[in-house]
Amino acid sequence: MTAPVPDPGGEAARRAYRREGYAQLGDVLAEDRVARLEAEALRLYERWAPARGHGLRRPADTASAPVTFDDVGALSVLFNELAHDVEPALWAARVLGGPVEPVRIALTYAPPHSPPPPLAPASPRQPAGSMPDDGVHLWIPLQRDGSWHLRVALRSHTRDASLPRRGWSRWWAGRRARVGGCGGSGPCVVAVHPLLRIGTGQNQSRYLRVSAVLTYRRPEPGDIPWP
Repeated sequence: MTAPVPDPGGEAARRAYRREGYAQLGDVLAEDRVARLEAEALRLYERWAPARGHGLRRPADTASAPVTFDDVGALSVLFNELAHDVEPALWAARVLGGPVEPVRIALTYAPPHSPPPPLAPASPRQPAGSMPDDGVHLWIPLQRDGSWHLRVALRSHTRDASLPRRGWSRWWAGRRARVGGCGGSGPCVVAVHPLLRIGTGQNQSRYLRVSAVLTYRRPEPGDIPWP
């Protein structure tokens, strides 16, 4: 059973969340659900890794180390699961005071044993949901074709990451510029899932820790509803 979604609490808090366009969601994934996601990720990893020759790993030194970004199949499971999760959408609807649709998902990858950094309201210096440079930040706009688009975007990232450093940096810079805003005209709010683990065995050092961040907006009149 999924843990209850905490109410942000109070009209003043709701006004503040609307003003900042940012809020943090508590623990909405129960342990059994996390275990199920991990099991599916590992199943896909076992199917993909032998043929693709890579695993779920990421160097801690992202400034100089080559990119080794990981199992597209396993990560697409998380995308599909989280993008269609009802509970954070209901929470976002309460905060924004009306129906909402997801417009963007982000996964942030922290190296093993790194404490999760705090997520704070957006400022001119730091995009909402950003993390220190010891992690990976993948921001993907959600399109109305759902998880298929997300898988394609991940494949594109994997392909570009295999190019020389200059090509990968150019791809990355283009996506980083899209972090700000809601991807639409309506007001938006950000929901932060707790860290998940994806790994290849019992050794904790072989796990990546994943924090999923979803941005919801309240659609405006004339918008096509999310399917």
